[in-house]
Amino acid sequence: MANYILDGRGGVCAQCGEEKRSLSQHWVKSATCEFRPLDDAQHEIVRGLLLGDGTLGGRRRPSLEVQSTREPHLRWLHRQLGWLSRGITQDGRGVYRLRTMSHGDLSEYESWRPTPPSNWELTPQAARVWYACDGAVGFTSDGARAQITFAASNDEKRTALRRLLSQAGFQSAKWDRRVALNRDETGDWLAWLGDPVPGSEHKWATSRAVYQRLRAERPVWKEGRKYPDESLLNALRNAADDLGTPPSKGDYDRWHPEEYPTGQTIAKRCGNWHDAIKAADLDLVEKLREYGHEGNEYPREMIYAAVREADHVVEGPLTREDYRAWRAMERDRGRMIPSLTAVIRPFGTWQSALDTILDSA
Repeated sequence: MANYILDGRGGVCAQCGEEKRSLSQHWVKSATCEFRPLDDAQHEIVRGLLLGDGTLGGRRRPSLEVQSTREPHLRWLHRQLGWLSRGITQDGRGVYRLRTMSHGDLSEYESWRPTPPSNWELTPQAARVWYACDGAVGFTSDGARAQITFAASNDEKRTALRRLLSQAGFQSAKWDRRVALNRDETGDWLAWLGDPVPGSEHKWATSRAVYQRLRAERPVWKEGRKYPDESLLNALRNAADDLGTPPSKGDYDRWHPEEYPTGQTIAKRCGNWHDAIKAADLDLVEKLREYGHEGNEYPREMIYAAVREADHVVEGPLTREDYRAWRAMERDRGRMIPSLTAVIRPFGTWQSALDTILDSA
């Protein structure tokens, strides 16, 4: 069950001056007060979300929803949307969701399914939101040059995104399931967007070293002697990233730094170790089942597809470090990607995995 961690449903109605528990319900039922129109800034946020992770639901009076594992990112969106946001919820897996109120002004975006209308041009304000939500940055093998990419699941969307980027003065190329800016334009793109969005600062990095430092700064802290729940789950996620697989309690205790909670603390707070792994969204068997696979190991086709995609994205020979960095970026976007350990296990060594997988392409 999802619980509100930031409740924005209520407030003072500017028309009648009264405090209401739900502004949207008040405006629906009131004979004298009506829905406020969206201002230009709110429209820009909505457009940026629809280019990326935003989902529009309903017809006559739609609402918009976006989800993320980055709480600061959604809190920033909540502030930008103002009264339009109903707040942020968090489910048992640690996923955050922001949903707007149902509003008639959002019905104009029905024409954005599946792509924006051809007469709309990309603005820096909408692009900043889009990139923070759905963009990614990859690096050359030496980590010194960055390249911006965007998810695009089909040819229609890839064509539409390239048109928008071209109109804004940026050249791009189509890759498998994504669109990529030319590397030489990374600095111009980030300058055009402006300051980094809170919760997405790592996407503004122009070197791998800075990217990895920013991305690694997930909060793991103590308040007195008690760790916040999300801090416990982040500790598990960090361990899984370093170890390449969801850790056993023993593996975690051998791994964790001094300032991190112990495995016993995590298991006790979550009920048991298995429930903790599930709450951190690390249950491999359950996640594979969602993708139509049974068992507790990544199937061969997922491993082959991941290595080939990473090899296509990375410039130069694909190293272990390149694969780790690429996987981290894709996992930030919600994709399920085999760990480095899972790739190596069937072949014995990283080089054997590359030779077998890439030679068979």
